[in-house]
Amino acid sequence: GQQLTRLLQAEVLDGRVEFFLPQIAHLIVALPASSPAAVLLERFALLVCERNVHIALTLSWMIYASLEDHAPNQPGADAGVYARCARLLAHIEQSAVYGARLSYTTRREAVRKNIGRVARAVAGYATAAAAVSTGGGHSLVLGLPSD
Repeated sequence: GQQLTRLLQAEVLDGRVEFFLPQIAHLIVALPASSPAAVLLERFALLVCERNVHIALTLSWMIYASLEDHAPNQPGADAGVYARCARLLAHIEQSAVYGARLSYTTRREAVRKNIGRVARAVAGYATAAAAVSTGGGHSLVLGLPSD
């Protein structure tokens, strides 16, 4: 734990972490979720993702590969690992997008705001798709008159 803290404070963090990123990703996914080591490694990885988008993207690819390996339609899939990978992907995205500059409360509010935007956009697309499929006036999706 102390070594990870020192590494996180180092100036040349990125090269060192990137070298070990496959091992870190594997340990985060392979260790039991309740393991203190897994929790510590996950926190460390998310803090690094806040500082470096390249590492965040690389880690998300690795975690996404594990997600696909444990998808419900795969033989021998582990639903717990699948759920953990899905949760971790969301956390990596939040770390990379919102970063350390936002407080937890501000970050939570930003997520809520973006969820609201996405919900409104999806509702708009659904309404447009319904208008197109029923032939109601103009196609909102293409902006063309429907025939």
